[in-house]
Amino acid sequence: TQMEYGTEKHPYKIILCGRKGVGKSKLLSLLRENVDDGYEPQIVRSSIYANSTRHNRTKSKFSTNCHGKDIEVEVWDTGDMEAHSGSVGMTKTYYRGSHGAILIYERSDEMSKTELAGWAKQIQDANDSHCIMSVWCNNKHEEFGSSLETRDSISTLLDMYNINPRLLFTYTSTDTRSIHTCFNQFVGEIHTYNQKNPIPVRESIRLDDPHVPKWKKILKCQCRN
Repeated sequence: TQMEYGTEKHPYKIILCGRKGVGKSKLLSLLRENVDDGYEPQIVRSSIYANSTRHNRTKSKFSTNCHGKDIEVEVWDTGDMEAHSGSVGMTKTYYRGSHGAILIYERSDEMSKTELAGWAKQIQDANDSHCIMSVWCNNKHEEFGSSLETRDSISTLLDMYNINPRLLFTYTSTDTRSIHTCFNQFVGEIHTYNQKNPIPVRESIRLDDPHVPKWKKILKCQCRN
């Protein structure tokens, strides 16, 4: 059985990754800002903000338009869970089931770039090859620089984790339109991949159902850990 993702009932899951202070929450807030409706039809159109009840995580739902189709996505923020242990400090639930991941680093912070490899490994271990990764360079203190220069400085990470160079973006917090456009392009890549490589739906198991075999319940509990 295969599930159609990108719908209101089953939105694509996108996670934000990167060390504390690189601008993950700021990027999420910029995605929630409105842009001119007449700018482009392929743009983030609406958003719903919601607090998660676990670990102070935040989730925001967005509606965007890709290739003439309305796509629903849910973006997860870390809620500062990475403050002390970085990528390994996140729960498996944060990574698991992700369709996309935005890896953020700050251009003037070399350590934030170095630590991206740890985040990428955690994503790959949790999702095999089903999670599309994108690298976003937060050009916090400068005007837009050369995208070629940015790509050269992070080419090893792109090659190691098979990240498409088209999904390497440089942005500033003053250009909301460009941020929305980059996000829409990323969602389009996720949707195209999932249309070509649909992920089978896992069987839903109720632990209190007496008709479910014991071995299935044990397996489900092991997958939670």
